[in-house]
This record gives sequence, C-alpha cells and structure tokens, in this order.
Amino acid sequence: MIRGSFGKTLPKVSKIGLGLSQLSNTRKKLLYGYKTRKEVLSIIRLGIKNGINFFDTGNNYGDTENILGNLTNKEKSKIIISTKAGLKKNGKRSFLPSYLEKQVDISLKNLQLERINLFMLNKPSIKDISRNDLIYFLEKLKKKGKIQKSGIIIGDKKGFKKIINSQTLDCFSVLFNLIHTENVHLIKEIYHSKKGVIVRSPLNSGLLNGKFNQKSRFHRGDQRYKIFSKIDYVNKIKRIDLIKKKFDLQSKNLLNYSLRFILNNNHVSTTLIGCSSIRQLREVILCAEKPTKKNRKNFREILDFSEKISKIFKANPQSY
Repeated sequence: MIRGSFGKTLPKVSKIGLGLSQLSNTRKKLLYGYKTRKEVLSIIRLGIKNGINFFDTGNNYGDTENILGNLTNKEKSKIIISTKAGLKKNGKRSFLPSYLEKQVDISLKNLQLERINLFMLNKPSIKDISRNDLIYFLEKLKKKGKIQKSGIIIGDKKGFKKIINSQTLDCFSVLFNLIHTENVHLIKEIYHSKKGVIVRSPLNSGLLNGKFNQKSRFHRGDQRYKIFSKIDYVNKIKRIDLIKKKFDLQSKNLLNYSLRFILNNNHVSTTLIGCSSIRQLREVILCAEKPTKKNRKNFREILDFSEKISKIFKANPQSY
C-alpha cells in the first residue's frame, strides 16, 4: 500500500484509510448492515495485512472502538487510530469541553490505549470553536497526555481559513470526490500549511462505485435512504452519467477511476473508504495499488468539467 506524508509531525499514512462507520451494527441481527464482531475484526485485520495503517472510528460508530481495542498491542503499534466526538446519538451536536473530554475518556477505555493517536472534532462551526475555546481545549488534552494529535472534520467551511495555521491542529477532514470538487483549493491550502488532509466520502456514499442508476432504491435501514432526497439523488446520478460519457467510462471502471482521481492529488494524505465486506475491501485495495499517469494528466480537466456541471445541477453536497 502506497504511503504518503501526513503533515509535518505525523508518521506516513497509507493513501487508503479504513472508515468504520459502515461496520457499526454488530448488535441487532434484524437491522440493515448487521455484521458480527468477528466479521468486523476480519475486515480490519485484512486491511492491516495489506498495508492500511489508518483507521477511522467514532464514539457513535457502534462497537468499532471496542473492536479496535481488542487488537493485539503489536497490531496497534502498526496503525494510527483516529476517533472523534461532537455528534451525539440523538443527531445533535455538542462541543462543550466537559462533554468532549468525557467522550475522550470513554474512547481511551474502549480502545485500550493510554493515549489516542488522533482525536477529531466532528464538524464544529467556526463559532463553536470560538465560543467553546476548542483550540485551547485540544491543547490541554495533549498536555494531559490523553491525545497525541488533534484535528477537525470540516462541515461548514466558513471562516476556517482563520485557524488552518494553528499549531495545535494537525489535520483536517474534507469532503472531496469526483462529483464534489469544490474543496480542492481548501485542500491545497491545508497541505501548504503542513497539515494532514483526510478526504472523506471519496465515493459519495457509494454512488461512485458504478452500481447505481436512476432506478436504484435504498433499503429503509440504509442511512443513504435518509441522506439523499429524491431530486438530490437524481441529480447526482445525472452528474455521474455526464462524467462517464465525457471520459468514456464504463460503470465497471467507475470505482477505479474515482479512487485514482483522488489518489493522484498529491495534496491528500489519506482517503477514507467505508467497506462493509471482505470483498469490497479487496476491490478497493486492488484499485489503490498504483495511480496512473493518465489520471494525473487528466486531473485538471476533471476538475474543470466537474465545476462546469456543478453549475448546471444545484444539488447540495453530501456532507455526511
């Protein structure tokens, strides 16, 4: 697995990171997406075996923190575990330092770590950061030895340029994929500030895997059933179809193309992929092995075309 730099003070990370949100249901067999803890552990270990060393979990990702905690110390020494807090189980957000530190303590216990490798705030606004003095809070967590590095998942990016150069913050997570390229300049700015760049939703919640069309429907238990409005979904598929036509892509090649588009952006440290099965993970690993010169050459052309069709379809970016 190819590895790249992750800011100026962090170790090199695999260009593909494993996001564990899709593996959060290990308790309710009758609900959509159920996996046994053994299955989840097998997916994680397959990732480690294939050189993936960045794993993203969270306080609301079911038992995944606990499952990562059950890895051996040798396995944990080979990987970077990132967890997050700020989004509560009821869907509301809280950035009160007392609440966040309590979540950090719970994560430390679940992960069976003395110190969290990377702790992320889950989409605070710039007002949340200022109101709760969150930069100072993160620095205190470092001084207490509870976290090694800190970062922010950017939702509403308004005002974030003010804090990108903060010495306390080590990385940022940004939405970026083949049909949502509007954050390309933000990614570049973060990179030049010598901070890590984590790309989330590289396949736009799976829509860029080549298996969806206008007639596709999501299971009611699938989180995408709630995320995508009908018009938003239709517009996204239309945008994908235009890209396929423009660049002469078959559906079976879309996953490969989508991933390599991001992997060829040298400003990106790691890209979080959500895999719910061994088969999916193997497919992603195969795609990520070697970025092609052709994709590097076409990167600017793809950005320009994506921006052009964005003006045609005013769908809201998927920001999960």
